Amino acid sequence: MFSKPLFKQSCKANFITWLFVTVITCIMIAMVIIILGTLKVNSVQTSMMNILISDTLESTIEEYSMKSYAIADTTLKESSKYYEEAKEFFESQSANMEENEVIIEYNELIASGITDSEARNQITSNKSELEALAINLFIDYYLIHGDMESSEETINFLISSIVHKFSDDLIQSGVSETTQTTLELIVASIDDYLNSTNKNVQDFANQLIPNIMSEVFYSFSVVQNDKTIYVSDYFTKDAIYETSYTSIVSYRAQMAIREEKLWEEFQQTSEYETMTEEERQEYIDNQLSEYEEVTIINLSESLLGQLPEAIANSLTELVEMDVYGLVIGSLFYKIAGLLLPIIYVIMVSNNLLASQVDNGSMAYVLSTPTKRSKVTFTQMSFLTLSLFAMFALLTITSVISLFIVSGGGISISIPQMLLLNLGAFLTVFALSGICFLASSWFNQSKYALGIGGGISMFFLVTTILGLFGSSSIPQAIRIESMNYFNYFTIITLFDTTSILAGTLDYLWKFGVLALIGLITYLIGMIKFNKKDLPL
Repeated sequence: MFSKPLFKQSCKANFITWLFVTVITCIMIAMVIIILGTLKVNSVQTSMMNILISDTLESTIEEYSMKSYAIADTTLKESSKYYEEAKEFFESQSANMEENEVIIEYNELIASGITDSEARNQITSNKSELEALAINLFIDYYLIHGDMESSEETINFLISSIVHKFSDDLIQSGVSETTQTTLELIVASIDDYLNSTNKNVQDFANQLIPNIMSEVFYSFSVVQNDKTIYVSDYFTKDAIYETSYTSIVSYRAQMAIREEKLWEEFQQTSEYETMTEEERQEYIDNQLSEYEEVTIINLSESLLGQLPEAIANSLTELVEMDVYGLVIGSLFYKIAGLLLPIIYVIMVSNNLLASQVDNGSMAYVLSTPTKRSKVTFTQMSFLTLSLFAMFALLTITSVISLFIVSGGGISISIPQMLLLNLGAFLTVFALSGICFLASSWFNQSKYALGIGGGISMFFLVTTILGLFGSSSIPQAIRIESMNYFNYFTIITLFDTTSILAGTLDYLWKFGVLALIGLITYLIGMIKFNKKDLPL
């Protein structure tokens, strides 16, 4: 089945071609890997990624700061109204709760069998809103502490009620969970505010919120693409405070302008004169609340958010793109690295059978005691073994090159490189089977080259065209419709994307490539053994 003289003859006749293709291909892969390794592409991408992450985090800080400010403005305005009322009410009540009229009435109502909320409603039924709040707080204090021991304790209780309302509002709004440190900060700040002579809520909130944000966000982290991103890696506490403070100032300015415009427009309406001052303010506040969310969104929009969606997605994809995977996996191993081996396969497969039949030398070979089956098996063995040797050297070269630039940040591992070379070998093996079949089928070189070589080059060209429509190319320059070319080439079965992504989709495709090669070689051998030769 195997002819050593014929094998040696094939080696001698095609050695120079094999050597040239192998050396040039090895030099190409070495240059590609070393150049990419020295360029440190990952460091550039990391810098771009850091810019986008920093911008996104800054946008989040601004958004949460303005939301928190709006909550503080509303909550503290309401709280400061009932604080003084509740404080006066507490001071007017008996320290001995058992003798207090409100508590006596409350206990009697509870003893009668009604619920807590029903008892409170009866006690506060004829009271104003502020008086009702004060009474409810007084009952809360009694249920928690019993008798009033000191005015300091009652004041702390009132402040605590305001603090917890504020922190609960923050949590319910989705702004942030309040840590113990943050809660202590809020307590101290609100205590100072309530006991100060200056009760400007907006100025107070403008100072409080940045302090809260610097505490909350400094320890904040998010998970993106299986990587934990810490805010502290991008912002100091001072930077968070400055970002928060600036965003709130901008928000206040926008809202002030809007409020002034609303008043001007409202004063021109007929409803203005029919309303009381309190109703007018309520109307303006309602209008402002509708404008609040829009203002926060506009002022906290990130760089990507300001761009059209398609451009933003393209920019993100460019930043996250695996340059090494694109250049080495797609451009080299599926196109540039296959070009010379395919040319080698086209030339050598033709020389092994069709050319010898065409020029008459096959008649000399078959005139010896050498059967056709031995000829085809020997020529097939030479072609496959020469390709195996070629890609073995290519594998060694690529692995050595990876070791040379091991500190260059190339994301392709040694096992992935081995799989890329195996995939390239199986692809060329399948194409060599097609060329061998053409060489076995036709008696003239022009037909063997035209059919076998034409099909192989068609597959390569369609792969090049299909690349521009594949997911390997960034969306910004991708032409989706060109992906159809990938359905017309068996090189698509060389799934470099799956290899580099770490999935196993490439396995069955490798099997199909190997099967194509084996079947075409087998059919070629059978056809050559049975066809009539012009001897």
